[in-house]
Amino acid sequence: MSKKASWEGKSRGGALGYRIFLFFLKHVGLSSAYIILYIVAGWYLVFARKSTRASYFYFRHIHGFPPLKSLRYCYKSYYKFGQTLIDKVAILGGFSNKFTFFFDGEHYLRQLSEEGRAACSSAPMSAIGKSPAICSKTQHPVNVVLYDGEDRGIKEVLEDAIKKPTV
Repeated sequence: MSKKASWEGKSRGGALGYRIFLFFLKHVGLSSAYIILYIVAGWYLVFARKSTRASYFYFRHIHGFPPLKSLRYCYKSYYKFGQTLIDKVAILGGFSNKFTFFFDGEHYLRQLSEEGRAACSSAPMSAIGKSPAICSKTQHPVNVVLYDGEDRGIKEVLEDAIKKPTV
């Protein structure tokens, strides 16, 4: 019988990784976090074999890319995903002035908010990073629905980043 893979809903990296990126965000800047990410993405490419294998299969066999291009795209996937996480943490940590936000359908959220019945529901990835920025644009309370199964250490780091903005 084959083992069935299941998603546990938790980040692979730990709280230490988030702390390191927050340190660089606070003391060196956003660009430094992106530079460190080049190394981290390479580490995941080599040591996260299960996800690298799945990504490689996707690029190699579904898209039909040559082997080296498939590896390059695996690396780019890790890098872009990491960039998303860094951006989320940067926004939570008070660096939102480094970003430009555009929310498709924002007028619907505002209309619902003005009627006193707004709810903002998102995927876990975007909810933490974008929802506070969206919800802060309304004058009425907005409920945010997100997955709460993240690693406790990571949650604590993110909560601390929210409580003590860096800017």
